Amino acid sequence: MLIRTAASWLLVLCFVLPLSYCSAKAGEKGRPAAAPITWSGLGIAQEALRDIGVTPAHEVPMLLNLGLVFFVPALCVRLGALRHALIVGASAIPAGLCLHVWVFVIGTPRYGGILAIACWIALTCASAVTLYTAAADRWRRHRSLAT
Repeated sequence: MLIRTAASWLLVLCFVLPLSYCSAKAGEKGRPAAAPITWSGLGIAQEALRDIGVTPAHEVPMLLNLGLVFFVPALCVRLGALRHALIVGASAIPAGLCLHVWVFVIGTPRYGGILAIACWIALTCASAVTLYTAAADRWRRHRSLAT
């Protein structure tokens, strides 16, 4: 329970930490280089909210993905171990894909991105153990009733 709670709240902290860093590239024909960009969950959310009137079909799913990655585990901590494990287990693949893009595809990984990935790995492993334990207990109870 402690691992699940700590990892969930660390993900909320990762929302404001830098996920990745895109360094400046030299401009063409003597033009100045573009400024380096640091990506964070907060920066992505601000950009999505700014552009939501222009491209809502792209920005609304982006905001939902941000909520799924950074806030859903913390919101589900009080639901109990099994419900939390079911929700985290169901959202692990979409969250992992989003984090992969935000941390590794966009630029060079930063400490916030690495911490967020480590938290999701810990949450996924804790959820797998919880779900396995619940299934094994149910199977044992069913088997003892059958004999």
